[in-house]
Amino acid sequence: MPIIGYIGLGIMGKSIARNILKAGFPLVVHNRSREAVHELVAEGAGEAFSPAEVAERTDFIFTNLPDSPDVEQVVFGARGITETAHTGQIFIDNSTIKPALARSIAARLKQKGIQALDAPVSGDEISFTEMQKYQSQEVKIVYKGKVSGDEIKFTRNVADMANEEFVAKRAK
Repeated sequence: MPIIGYIGLGIMGKSIARNILKAGFPLVVHNRSREAVHELVAEGAGEAFSPAEVAERTDFIFTNLPDSPDVEQVVFGARGITETAHTGQIFIDNSTIKPALARSIAARLKQKGIQALDAPVSGDEISFTEMQKYQSQEVKIVYKGKVSGDEIKFTRNVADMANEEFVAKRAK
């Protein structure tokens, strides 16, 4: 069974990591603040003290970080993922970052034999908690071509805002 790594255990990251554990996958976690790490370790996850340690011990690495510089630092910085990543590993970024950076990270990782997937998550604590009701249902993955997940997310957000504006004007 593949070993999963998860870096970034905020509101969304911690919940996703917890669901990976519940699904029975071995999990290694890292976060700057240690409280969430200790919480998941108590539930059965392995503890890592750097992104490099996560990469060294896992087959798949997920990140869910606040912004573009954070992802770049975790991947390429001191004690970052690329220090110990290995050929055949898969990197999945759940962060919302600049599309150009997502493409750059993917290209640089590809040179090291690591596949990258830009897979940002949307929402907030309330919507994420609400969505967990559906976790036992089938997951649908849609391929949208050679475009970054962040570009798709931006387009979806613009469409949602336009829809909200339309509904608000119709309600008047």
